[in-house]
Amino acid sequence: ESHIYLDEATSCFGNQALNGGGGCLLWEPTATNINDNKWKQYKPTIENDQLISNNNAAYGAKLATPGASLKVAASEKMTTNDINVLEPFPKVDILDWYGVVVNGAFAKDTEITAKLHESKVELFGATVEKADKKGSVTFKTLGLQGTPGSGPHQLYFESKISTGNTERLLKSTAYS
Repeated sequence: ESHIYLDEATSCFGNQALNGGGGCLLWEPTATNINDNKWKQYKPTIENDQLISNNNAAYGAKLATPGASLKVAASEKMTTNDINVLEPFPKVDILDWYGVVVNGAFAKDTEITAKLHESKVELFGATVEKADKKGSVTFKTLGLQGTPGSGPHQLYFESKISTGNTERLLKSTAYS
């Protein structure tokens, strides 16, 4: 484990990471979750941000990390339809430490699991889905089974990724 330091004269220019993240730098702190102090401890120090330019990446043209959290991309409240499947379909994105959607190998086929927080209803259907290479997954057959009108229910999502010898727990940041 080490700390990366780019002084005021160090430039990072014209790099490409078109199949992944971090046009200038992709870094990994081996943190176990988003609240692990290692994120702040190993965050790169950059003295002159203006010398990081003209880099391209699938995500994070300057800096990026592998997955750090999950975000439910819901624009409206979910309800169940006539066959108890959630609508609109829950869409979950894998985010890096900077809040950017992870793309490429760090996202593709990452399993994401739907869960309920302290609920008497049960989930059914596809409760586990794999993310695509764009870092997203849509749960099209996820439903709730229980007493009608017993909601609201607190739905959240989890994933575990391996980074070297460390397993990191990714969770959605809020209940849906």
